[in-house]
Amino acid sequence: MSEDSPSFCSIKFTTGERLKDSNEGLQHMMDKMQETALEYGMKINIKKTKVMKISKRPGQEFAVFLEGQQLSQVTHFSYLGSLITQE
Repeated sequence: MSEDSPSFCSIKFTTGERLKDSNEGLQHMMDKMQETALEYGMKINIKKTKVMKISKRPGQEFAVFLEGQQLSQVTHFSYLGSLITQE
């Protein structure tokens, strides 16, 4: 995998509370992931981190930030030879 290739990470939050399908909910998840990474002495690579919306409601854009920088939103990516799309 090249340095600029996005990696795939599946994150499951088991807090018992349901996050709303909203920009605020997505930002909350990113903030918690950043907080946990820092607790373990890890740093999330902003250049490699991308976001993709998969929803039944097309056209709704969102913005997720990490360390004050907006993450790139993609419509597809390749993972282990398979093409993952937002459709």
